[in-house]
Amino acid sequence: NEKQLLSIVGDLYEAATSPGQLHSLGGIVRRAMDVDSGIMFITEQPSGKMIHLVSASQNFDAKAQADYSSYYHARNEWFNRAVVRQPPYVARGEELVDYDDFRRTEFCSDWCGRVGIFHMIGGVFPIRPGVVVGSGIHKTSRQGAFTDAEKRLYGVVLSHLARGLQIGLTRDDGVQIPGVIGPG
Repeated sequence: NEKQLLSIVGDLYEAATSPGQLHSLGGIVRRAMDVDSGIMFITEQPSGKMIHLVSASQNFDAKAQADYSSYYHARNEWFNRAVVRQPPYVARGEELVDYDDFRRTEFCSDWCGRVGIFHMIGGVFPIRPGVVVGSGIHKTSRQGAFTDAEKRLYGVVLSHLARGLQIGLTRDDGVQIPGVIGPG
């Protein structure tokens, strides 16, 4: 509903422009999309090299997050195919990698199964030259694939998230993202 979306957009801008609140962005996006699983990171574009893991849902425990950051991010077939596209870019997982091919990837068989995900909508949106926010939300195989309507909504949500980060990164008292702006 429109009133709920406006509230969520406001929450995105507030968190994206407030020092110390970046970790809450993923929860706001998951609430907007009515899903339990999601991950968000800042990366170089088009290389996809992760600069900062912003947030991850509870199914990504500390070990899964560390493993993703150090190994599986580079093997994430969804992300690797999205990050080389001209941002902004949003796609459902099956638009990036055929289901049969995806099942055969190391990323799917080793990591996605471990955290209980199979279907995805993801996107990359620019936040400054050569830097994008990458984000994906997920469903289990039992929950079924995302719809085109969910993909469109996700694009709207991510566009506001990216704009909020752009604003936050330009303020003197704005967000601190190690490797992008601020200490670290």
